[in-house]
Amino acid sequence: MLLLPALYIMIIEGTASAEHALGNVILLLIFDSVFLAFGYLINDYADMDVDKKAGKEKVIHRFSVKVSLFIVIASVILGCLPVLVVSHEWKTVLVLGIIYFFGGSYSAPPLRFKERGVFGLIVSSTAQRCFPLLLIPVLSGTSVDAEYVLWMLLSFCVGIRYILVHQYIDAENDQKTGVQTYAIQHQSEVAILIKCAFVAELVLIIVLLAPICREYWWTNMFWICYVFLSLIRWRGCKMVYGHGGLYSFDQVPLEDFYNHFLPLIFVILLMQQDLKWCVLFVAWMGILLRPAIRHLEFPVKIWKNRRREREDKIYER
Repeated sequence: MLLLPALYIMIIEGTASAEHALGNVILLLIFDSVFLAFGYLINDYADMDVDKKAGKEKVIHRFSVKVSLFIVIASVILGCLPVLVVSHEWKTVLVLGIIYFFGGSYSAPPLRFKERGVFGLIVSSTAQRCFPLLLIPVLSGTSVDAEYVLWMLLSFCVGIRYILVHQYIDAENDQKTGVQTYAIQHQSEVAILIKCAFVAELVLIIVLLAPICREYWWTNMFWICYVFLSLIRWRGCKMVYGHGGLYSFDQVPLEDFYNHFLPLIFVILLMQQDLKWCVLFVAWMGILLRPAIRHLEFPVKIWKNRRREREDKIYER
């Protein structure tokens, strides 16, 4: 999802043919991947003792403390170097400093925002979802306009929903180990906040996509088909899990929309401006293949289970 504002801006402004447009997007993709890996690494490193007490097995537990710390530091260097090679102005250095400072402070002491209530939610969302977006105007030179701010706000809402779900799932283990997260301190409010964040996402994405729907009418057919399939999945999740996927990572609503299908649509629109975007289109189709099949299998499993239940009832009679 961290690529979407960059792609969106080029579609709206018609700058897909700019000299370094594709290169900047690939650079952002590399940076975002490594930075998000850093987020998980620093969290696992900071929680090593806590996770072991809770019986959680993490890959990082296989290494010594020194090797684990080296891996965390290496991920920072690996993320920053490509960006600094392209742009080493003070703005770039400042943005990278902000991104990694808050990205690490959520889990790592002495700040460890994850145990600071609502501040933990805000820092987690902004660090993982918002601050990396600051690289887009730095690298591309685009201005910060209303649409860019809306993308930041959408990313914040998505981040809030994800961290609330994460804390909601981990609440039992966190209580055992003495980790005081927002979800533990405000259990009755978590479910309401998750729903509010989801509704806010829907409103923001409708506002952002309105100009594209007007300009490219064929995209409306895709949105309609996606909503139809999502409703089927939603009903299936309620039957299987009892909550439609909102409170778990089993079937996260809109996850495939943000991370798979919307980028694909944006790349197709960019291809209409410049065929060099075919490179990203082919790569994205490869990324999409497996999760798309997995999501399409879910309604089929529901249908098979229902048919099996009907056959069992007939057999019992």
